[in-house]
Amino acid sequence: LAELADRSTSSPPGGPADRIAGVAFNQAGTRVAGLTGDRAALQGALAGLATAPGTRIDLGLAEAAGVLVDGRRPEAQSVVILLTDGLQNQAEAPNAALLAQADRLKAAGAVVYTIGLGREIDRVLLEGVATSADRSYESPTAAELATIYRAISARLWCEVQ
Repeated sequence: LAELADRSTSSPPGGPADRIAGVAFNQAGTRVAGLTGDRAALQGALAGLATAPGTRIDLGLAEAAGVLVDGRRPEAQSVVILLTDGLQNQAEAPNAALLAQADRLKAAGAVVYTIGLGREIDRVLLEGVATSADRSYESPTAAELATIYRAISARLWCEVQ
């Protein structure tokens, strides 16, 4: 995540700095850092994340939508990158709730990427959450994350130019 933070808070010469936020989710969605271009603050917030039981991806996306409403620049492209073990907590909210929240984000203009971390992910669900199937990635181990973040960053760079 630190590499993504570094790449996302850099900007082309003469352009506005990109901003990135951090949202954690377990049994709730929690904003750990609002939209910022301050790399150190963002990295500090991400370093403070701890695991907790529950995977309410829908609540994480709802909080991400709130972050975008609160601080998005009108001229900026909203992007959400979801990193998850890929298994929505069905006992608390069915996959339909997650897909509905993702549809609301996409309808509001956000481009949604998904990354399923681990060997037991719901690939079909994550592809449905993403803006398109080619914006959904699998990372069997954490070792692949840096490569995936670089690919997303490069794609975003090309798409907004």
